[in-house]
Amino acid sequence: EYSYSFEGEETLNAEFGSVRTWHIAHAGQTGHEKTELWLAIDYHYLPVKMRKTEEDGSVIEQLATSISTDLLK
Repeated sequence: EYSYSFEGEETLNAEFGSVRTWHIAHAGQTGHEKTELWLAIDYHYLPVKMRKTEEDGSVIEQLATSISTDLLK
């Protein structure tokens, strides 16, 4: 079980255009580790950006470059 906090609503400028997102975050037990997700509001909260900060301070970030869905048709 993981508890995420709501960090706010943000607009991301991605390769496929601007997308409104909810930014949520989960901090690890040590306080140095953190997982963040940006969920696309208009795409049924599909994760479009993810960032993982490890305990040693290294960061891994992924950002969607396109979205293809039948949900908005």
